[in-house]
Amino acid sequence: MQLKLLKYVQEHLDPNPVILDADDLQNNPSSILSQFCQTVGIPYSDSLLEWPADGDIMKTWISSRIVLQGSLLENEGGYFNKAMNSSRFLPVTATPKRSELSQDIQEAADYSMPFYEKMYQMRLKP
Repeated sequence: MQLKLLKYVQEHLDPNPVILDADDLQNNPSSILSQFCQTVGIPYSDSLLEWPADGDIMKTWISSRIVLQGSLLENEGGYFNKAMNSSRFLPVTATPKRSELSQDIQEAADYSMPFYEKMYQMRLKP
């Protein structure tokens, strides 16, 4: 799906869209953010590397109630909890070994990898 979106953007909006890899951003935030800012024409500042460790910013988000609830409640998924409680980019933690993944996850990864690799080659590099 993301590759289809990329192709649409390239054909209709921008032939060279900015692509970031989350691992690159987490492991090299100043390099990736400074390149991003330069590419899109906004000023870079080291202040982008730190922020208050609270979830108050989420109160300003326009989002569905379900998404916001899942974002905040740990027992409902809490998929933003770690980010909202951090005050800086944290390096990527170890990913599970392939042998630790269930068969369906391995199959999904195998299917998705060619699309990921194509986009990965086009990303901003640290």
